[in-house]
Amino acid sequence: MLAGVLVINLRLLLYAAALQPRFTDQPTWFRWLGPALLIDQTFALASALPAEVTGARFRRYWWTAGATMFVGWLGSHLVGVVAGPLLPAWLPLDITAPAVLVGLLVPHLKRRSGAVAAVGSGVVAAAASTLPTGVGTLLGALAGLLAASVVGALVRRRRVAA
Repeated sequence: MLAGVLVINLRLLLYAAALQPRFTDQPTWFRWLGPALLIDQTFALASALPAEVTGARFRRYWWTAGATMFVGWLGSHLVGVVAGPLLPAWLPLDITAPAVLVGLLVPHLKRRSGAVAAVGSGVVAAAASTLPTGVGTLLGALAGLLAASVVGALVRRRRVAA
């Protein structure tokens, strides 16, 4: 069980590595406090930002996104605690988590690197689904990051050559 928890939560390490260029030129206090707001949603929002959003603009965006997610998370939990017992048992609520993740994924499919990452990670995760819990997810995420990095490097190389 602990290995599964470790593997699944290694995604935060992958998120941090992907966001490293955004945090490099930030003040020390932000590099220490900002990652406290690193979750799937803040990662998705920050990685969709244009590269020109840096410095104080990025910090404002990060804090706003993080605070919005924090308030939304607490508010939705409160609604769930109060309204959950009132919902009928036949509602297919187990589809909500995958639906949210698909909603986070779709905006990234516009870029070639995002589409390649999605396909690559999906194929690898599906192929590794027989492995212990969480390992397929981690391998899929690593494959997606690698695929997106390679495509991004090729696109940059073509731009420089042109």
